[in-house]
Amino acid sequence: MLSFLRSLPLEDSRIEERWAELASANLVFRVGQSFLHDMPILQKLWTNRGAERACGEQAEEKKGIAEKGKKAKAVKKPRQGMCLVSGELTDIAELHPPIKGVAGAPSTGAALCSYNLAAFQSFGKEQNLNGPVGKSAAFAYTTALNYLLKRPGQKLLFGAATVLCWAERDTPLEGDLFALFNGSEPASGPQADSLSAEQRADILRRLGKGIPVQELWPGTDPQVRLYVLALKPSTARLSVGFFLHAPVDDFLERINTYYKNLAITRRFESEPEFPSVWQVARAVLGPHKKSKDLERLGQDLIEAALGGRPYPAYLLPMCLQRLRSGEDCTSVRAGLLKAMLLRNYSHKEELMSLNPEHPSPAYQLGRLFALLQGVQRKAIGPNINADIRDKYYGAASATPAMVFPLLLRNAQNHISKARAGGYDKLIRDVLEHIDNEFPLHLDLQEQGLFALGYYHQRADKAVKADEEAAQQAVAPAE
Repeated sequence: MLSFLRSLPLEDSRIEERWAELASANLVFRVGQSFLHDMPILQKLWTNRGAERACGEQAEEKKGIAEKGKKAKAVKKPRQGMCLVSGELTDIAELHPPIKGVAGAPSTGAALCSYNLAAFQSFGKEQNLNGPVGKSAAFAYTTALNYLLKRPGQKLLFGAATVLCWAERDTPLEGDLFALFNGSEPASGPQADSLSAEQRADILRRLGKGIPVQELWPGTDPQVRLYVLALKPSTARLSVGFFLHAPVDDFLERINTYYKNLAITRRFESEPEFPSVWQVARAVLGPHKKSKDLERLGQDLIEAALGGRPYPAYLLPMCLQRLRSGEDCTSVRAGLLKAMLLRNYSHKEELMSLNPEHPSPAYQLGRLFALLQGVQRKAIGPNINADIRDKYYGAASATPAMVFPLLLRNAQNHISKARAGGYDKLIRDVLEHIDNEFPLHLDLQEQGLFALGYYHQRADKAVKADEEAAQQAVAPAE
């Protein structure tokens, strides 16, 4: 190869004919049946040469800034040490090449590893000698990250974090993983998902049925490892938000569990079967929150889903606050409450749909409140200005003993007026489950069960039919 490069056969007619093509292409060299770039000794030589160049340029740039206006000092010899990555005795990189492309970081790049103050240094060591990484390893990890940061399909922006996904071997899932969460919904252009809404729903349905990964993504090895890394900027540095790695099968099982936990009986067909991470975030924060807040919550949801971890503790009180402020208990909000009770509080009872035998008094009180709201609307009609949901939900879900006696007294008038004997029987059944006793106070976990009981009862056929009839009666007037 060196002989060829030293005496290029420029007069060769084959080269002259295709020079325009050759000049703008990458070339490989082959000797016999072997490509030179596949030889381990040349790979190591090329990596070392690239590391010397990258780390040397960074060190020279830093040195030039520090010694501006002063006489240049003698060039230091490379310091050798044990590389924390490879475990080899090698030249240590005092400065690592910059990582470029992380949202919010300087355009010139930021450092993942750096020690620029005396407080961070020890034993008289300077810069990255305090955390020794060989030049080859520093060049390798920064080059790989810079490459991934240029690939839209494997990069996702979440507020202050940039999340990357890659696999140890080529697999189509590394480009589709974020699309399973509909992760780029607020974005457009290069951030667009690799899967359409129909493809995403089809994959998630088949995943829920236990279809093997080889059928969902042909040619994919279920044991190939996937890696997910979140990087956050901090002035000229980067920090790791989270780093997850597991075989493909494990990640898909976690995604399946995530959507299985969110699944709940839908009141209306228009509600999403597989809510995107953004629909869940909006259900918690409200529709008018800033994009940065949504993205920050989206990052937490994806970390919990892919890591198989509990949801952030702040989600439950924030979701309950949306309900207390008068917003409707949609299937997305109810699904998130269900998921939190299952994952964070280890509830074992059936919460997918209405469970009349649920042992929790809080759940039964939620059912009772939905029935009292239903009988009120049936008695007064669709033109009611404010029903008990608007006036009493917050108090009923937190301090039942103060509200339910009053609501039950009023309900007797509504039952007589509407001739709603069916409601009367359901109300009596619920009261038997709680022994006609109302708790003085419900904690946050019980308020979540209250909201689920309320949602499930409203989604039941009897109450749902009355609500739909009321909506149809209002429609002509509107």
